[in-house]
Amino acid sequence: ALGALSAVPVIITSDPINNFIGSFFSSFGTEEEGAVYLSKPVYQIYLFVSNTIGVALIEEGFKWIALYFSTKDSKHFNSLFDGVIYAVFVSLGFAALENVKYTFSYGLETGLMRAFTSVPGHMFFGVLMGTYYTMWNVYNEASVLERNFISDGLITVKKPCISGKNYLRSSIIFPVFAHGIYDYFCSYPSTLFTVLFYAFLVVLYVTQFRRISYISKFDRSELTVAKGILVNKYPQLSECFAKQNQMS
Repeated sequence: ALGALSAVPVIITSDPINNFIGSFFSSFGTEEEGAVYLSKPVYQIYLFVSNTIGVALIEEGFKWIALYFSTKDSKHFNSLFDGVIYAVFVSLGFAALENVKYTFSYGLETGLMRAFTSVPGHMFFGVLMGTYYTMWNVYNEASVLERNFISDGLITVKKPCISGKNYLRSSIIFPVFAHGIYDYFCSYPSTLFTVLFYAFLVVLYVTQFRRISYISKFDRSELTVAKGILVNKYPQLSECFAKQNQMS
């Protein structure tokens, strides 16, 4: 439901941002009879920017916000695979509403084609987002533990050094980049780009289903992984965690 609702701010913001991108690139073109013509290299850059920023960044950004608000206070979001589950369902909620819109606008044939291309595409972008989003949460948990151990005197360092910022950035950058490439390949009317589009879709199918299989196979609680991160950084904590396990 939150994924579907995330389409509302996408609709509101996409036109102004794409109009700005179009007006920016129009300054590099030549105007003839009221139309602006871009050279082929500039047009390719324009397509990549408009698809990456004007589409992918907006859609994945608001999906990320929906993911955040659906998990930030959830006691059920506590294992590695949960990030994939929540992110995929947010993405599918968005994709479902988007596909209904395209079906009403362009017909059932378009809706059926997108059911095998765009909807799975959104799911794969969600897998990418959820993988790194989970690790961001894990490192945040490890950071909290690190601060507690520092305050208790069990770790003697001047300041905490564990951070999940790289995973936070990756949870946005990777799905945006994949989404942008996907849209870029399917937006240019040429045989080469059509072949590249379907090849990229096949790559997404293979790599992301492998990722799902791997994460589900080695799924474990975020706390367990966070403790492992701390032990790798501070081996002396292994004895402390062993005592905690014995007491529990």
